[in-house]
Amino acid sequence: MEYLKVLEILATIITLIGIALISIPKRLGMYILIVGSILWIIFSYLNSHYFFLIQTIICLILDIYGIYSWKKKGIE
Repeated sequence: MEYLKVLEILATIITLIGIALISIPKRLGMYILIVGSILWIIFSYLNSHYFFLIQTIICLILDIYGIYSWKKKGIE
């Protein structure tokens, strides 16, 4: 179970870094948020937190759309 704690801490740190970068705005922040979302999806699946899993999948979809939208606006 120790690996789940490491996964949770890593997902938290990566997500917070991504949030900080999208506030600048930097597209790199969106890519980092996607990595964080994937880690949260793995974590929530392994812990059977299915509502959190659904929420994170929706956030992942919105992050992907955000990248597409920011590319159209020329945000780097």
